Amino acid sequence: MMQKTKGLLFPVVFLALVLTGCSSSSQQKDNKPANQKTGDWAVVYNASNKKVTTLRSKSAIDYISDKTGDDGGNHPNGINKDVPAGSKLRYRYDLYQSKPRVKISLYVYSNKYAKLTNLPVISKISWKMSNQEFQKFNHPKEIE
Repeated sequence: MMQKTKGLLFPVVFLALVLTGCSSSSQQKDNKPANQKTGDWAVVYNASNKKVTTLRSKSAIDYISDKTGDDGGNHPNGINKDVPAGSKLRYRYDLYQSKPRVKISLYVYSNKYAKLTNLPVISKISWKMSNQEFQKFNHPKEIE
């Protein structure tokens, strides 16, 4: 049992470090746009794959990174697991980091589940969001 716990701990800690890096590498002042070539940003698409908004402010990127890092890290049982069958996609957040060049995708579903993909070391992680986080991620224009 101890070995299994240690085996899960490393990917979760690594995920938290990667997502923390996404939020802290942008050196912009709060709410100032980051340059897409040098900073971090997120592009949000609806279930029909139509672009809803682009989030560039440091506060928006910090919020997304902090929430997904905390939630993903707190659910090690969701590592490499998919969301429940029948989950309907609401939004996809493509999170970009310029240094190192990384793209991570966050999928938000109507049943309050979320999934992160394209993660280093682990391929994906899924978890159930709190009501407050679900409401926030279902109004992407309000995150900016």
